[in-house]
Amino acid sequence: MDLTQLQESIRGLRAPNYGKVKRSGLTESITTQWAREVITEKLKVYREIEILDQYARLIRDEMEHALRRQNEYCFKDLRQTHYRDASIKPHEKKNLIFEHMIPIRLLIAGLIQGKIPLELALDPPTCLIRKESDELLRAAKVHDTIEDAWNFWSRYEILHDIQFVTVRKDPVDVETWDLGTHCTYFNITL
Repeated sequence: MDLTQLQESIRGLRAPNYGKVKRSGLTESITTQWAREVITEKLKVYREIEILDQYARLIRDEMEHALRRQNEYCFKDLRQTHYRDASIKPHEKKNLIFEHMIPIRLLIAGLIQGKIPLELALDPPTCLIRKESDELLRAAKVHDTIEDAWNFWSRYEILHDIQFVTVRKDPVDVETWDLGTHCTYFNITL
């Protein structure tokens, strides 16, 4: 193709209207299956890499993108987090932060190292908190890190006066609720 042909062909170029896809249980299932396939394929490629260079970084980025997209579609966009600050009302929408209680980069590292199953990465603990609480986590430098992923509530210790509930409105005892409790409560297949 020469520049004249390119000019002629691109002048009328328009993105097609693909139409809207209505959200449903099926679209959530399709999104999760897509993420599962992308991550599984990329894990295979990643495990064959001999040198952890830019190519490896880009593959980790692809896995993170797929996982983040699935988590956002299935949880964040619907405001269906596993947990939330109990003072947040169902109709409340402003100044709220969607949190991955175990940071996504740690979930990807766990997948790569074979320390966590894919099903847990696709259904990790998520939480809805107020912006003020997020600012406290940031000030304490624990907003994107965690010392003990098993006891994922530990990073919220600085939020002293907050009570948490599950999506089913069951109260959470942050002293005893751990990743095992999360998996059992939410029926996550390991």
